[in-house]
Amino acid sequence: HTSQLEMKAKGVHANQTKIGCNNSLDHAALVECLVTFLGDSLGVCTAAFAAKIGGRKDVFRIYGTLTLLTSISLYFSLNQVLTDILGMSLRLFSGGFRYTIWLVTLEIYPTVLRSTASGFTSSMSKLGPLLGSFLPTLSIQSVRS
Repeated sequence: HTSQLEMKAKGVHANQTKIGCNNSLDHAALVECLVTFLGDSLGVCTAAFAAKIGGRKDVFRIYGTLTLLTSISLYFSLNQVLTDILGMSLRLFSGGFRYTIWLVTLEIYPTVLRSTASGFTSSMSKLGPLLGSFLPTLSIQSVRS
């Protein structure tokens, strides 16, 4: 714990708590959380509103195209501010895209197929990280031999 003398030297009184980011890693994590939360939330809300007004197929096409264009732009971004803005835009468009996919599948497919596909995609989403943890080790071993 920090003593009261050290806190006074730093300009912090004993009854104050210091709130904020102490280093660049804290700041980057905070920005990433805000970008993710705001982008996803706004994406779902705007997609729901746009789907109600303009129809699901058009929203699906528009959000899909904007997701692709934002992904390409993010690859070529030059500074951190632009990267954060494009990251939030990507979350917005991909969140809306995923929401419209969810809406369309609810309307088109029967419950049995939806539940089977949901289980399959859930299991595949766990297979990816599992393989991702072993593939670098296997590739290093195959290069050495």
